Amino acid sequence: MTQSLFAAEGDTSEYVTTATNDTGNFSPVLEISPDDGVGLILRNSVAVGQKLVGFPVYADLRDSNGDPLPNNTRVALAYESPTDNQWQIVSVPLANIRSFNEKSITDQQKKDNVDSVKLELEAQGTPEQKAGQTLEIRDIDTAYVLVESSVQIDHSKSEIYVDSDAVEEVDIE
Repeated sequence: MTQSLFAAEGDTSEYVTTATNDTGNFSPVLEISPDDGVGLILRNSVAVGQKLVGFPVYADLRDSNGDPLPNNTRVALAYESPTDNQWQIVSVPLANIRSFNEKSITDQQKKDNVDSVKLELEAQGTPEQKAGQTLEIRDIDTAYVLVESSVQIDHSKSEIYVDSDAVEEVDIE
């Protein structure tokens, strides 16, 4: 079953909590932690757009004044298991958020624009091999959407969505 993961103007989906980023370094803005007995599988390929590899993250990131975060803000996905000392970045970071700032979330979802908002899991091999990669988030693990920005996000004015076709909820008991 597909699963929606989002934070939108102060509201969040199941398994998601928000955090305010530290400025100047990659830091979490979303924490994704499945409940006991639940796992989430994040696919490195969603059949939308031209790029075979990657999963869309749609966003409108704003500060406390309602202004967009700077274009040079970077976005990445991180993962942490109980044996890790801290989270590790597991995606190729988006170099900037120009597509988030220049296009509405509806426009980001259009076939001609979606590739510019896809995150790719770090993977080796051909595009076909990379597309087959997944990130398994068990009930004891945590995944994070990170930003690196000179400005802090205000979740009451921001929206972040992971494309639901990229996320599958599974029973792990």
